[in-house]
Amino acid sequence: MTDNTRYILQAGSFGASGDAESTKAKLAMMGLAARVESADISGKTVYRVRMGPYGSAGELAEAKQKLTGSGLPAIAIKAQ
Repeated sequence: MTDNTRYILQAGSFGASGDAESTKAKLAMMGLAARVESADISGKTVYRVRMGPYGSAGELAEAKQKLTGSGLPAIAIKAQ
């Protein structure tokens, strides 16, 4: 990761906002700040649980390890 490259982590993508909010709450209980973002994909709304952005490889790896250690998916996405 270069100094100006920033990444976010996606901890899930759901068809129902309640499922996304539940995952966000689980992350909060673990001391991790997350947000729910909605997106329109092929005419359907999806709700993504995202964290970050992270500016260093160390921060990204630490957060990703916490997610996977609790059984949640952790997909790194380059921030736009």
